[in-house]
Amino acid sequence: MSDANVTIVGNVASDVHSSSTHNGSQVSSFRLASQRRFYNRRMGRWVEDPASFYRVVCWRALAANVAASIRKGEPVIVHGRLKLNDWTDDNGNLRTDAEVDAWSVGYDLMRGTAVFTRTRRQDHTKAEDDPLDHIRSEQRARADDDVIVDPDTGEMFSIAQLQRERSGDDPGVDTSDTSDTSEQQDSGLAA
Repeated sequence: MSDANVTIVGNVASDVHSSSTHNGSQVSSFRLASQRRFYNRRMGRWVEDPASFYRVVCWRALAANVAASIRKGEPVIVHGRLKLNDWTDDNGNLRTDAEVDAWSVGYDLMRGTAVFTRTRRQDHTKAEDDPLDHIRSEQRARADDDVIVDPDTGEMFSIAQLQRERSGDDPGVDTSDTSDTSEQQDSGLAA
């Protein structure tokens, strides 16, 4: 088995086949036909070498993007690691399969135009979640006193004040005592 980094220009020779692995990663594959075409001066015409075929394998985000974008017959450029796998067929003949573990796949813009659409990563934070909740919980668990400091803004909160805000107590409740208490605690921390 031989490995080498390669860039191959060719046409997609099959439909893209996409599936998921047992751990949930997406994998897509397709056949790529590459054929060198050159001008033979002695013959005075363009000549094509026989086509070489490669199996292209893509993983994770590249696999999803390839499955959504690439179609049979389209001109592409593939960059990745070439693997040559030797095997013996039913007649005892030694065969070699060429497979490219792709890092990048794109359209060959020498032969056409394309429109690029950037994919966005999914935001795992729910809209109703407060991003400071995790920090505040950790500070609450470690705090010897009744004050939490927001590390980004330096704003100080009393635990009682946060609990009231979260529970949605009646707005008619007098909160002046807690603000005086937090001001006293603020001045005590500053000293």
